[in-house]
Amino acid sequence: MYRAHHHFAKGWKHFWKTIGKVLRDPIFLALTLIGNGILIVCSVLFYVFEQGTNPNVITGFDAAYWTIVTITTVGYGDVAPVTVVGKIVSMIMMLTSGVLFFSVIALVASSFVEREFEVLEAEIKELRVEIKKLLERQQ
Repeated sequence: MYRAHHHFAKGWKHFWKTIGKVLRDPIFLALTLIGNGILIVCSVLFYVFEQGTNPNVITGFDAAYWTIVTITTVGYGDVAPVTVVGKIVSMIMMLTSGVLFFSVIALVASSFVEREFEVLEAEIKELRVEIKKLLERQQ
């Protein structure tokens, strides 16, 4: 039981250490700023072009709600663009939010893989030293 708990605790420590590394990464910061910028700009544009034409967009909150529902790919369908510009804003937001989301996933995945490569490189280095010692003893 102790051994399983030890490995579990070690795994969580590794997990949080890697997540902390990702959160401090300048690329993550840039992706976060770009993503939030897109969210705000698209929400404002959606409101400007849909308000007055779209019966489901009355307040800025309605536009913000639509943006969050769309960017998270939930897409309830209760608020949808009716103007051409609203539809173009929707397409731009969907494409860029998908790219940003997958970029963040790739950043997190590469951080976990990078840590595993560091561990493997250390093990290889230790094995090379051990092999060298064994070869020296044979001579």
